[in-house]
Amino acid sequence: MLEIEKILRKFNNEDLQIKIENMGLNWSGASWNAYKEVIKKYDDDYTIVGIELFDREAKPANAVDINHHNQRRCEPSSIEQVARLLDVN
Repeated sequence: MLEIEKILRKFNNEDLQIKIENMGLNWSGASWNAYKEVIKKYDDDYTIVGIELFDREAKPANAVDINHHNQRRCEPSSIEQVARLLDVN
């Protein structure tokens, strides 16, 4: 997660306007539901990206779910998914 945050900070610019919200939750608390109030701060102009959050049923419709655990274990790593989202090679 720390490396993903470094990438996000590196590629943040006026065009992307990346807002990073990290509540510092442990694995058992890292959920979409835990970020519900944070997500409410942003309107539909933002794409919400959740990284390795569980309880996908609480994921907002305008959100992207980045994960590579459990049933998604065959997908690229989360850091690779973030790089692809940012169009970074």
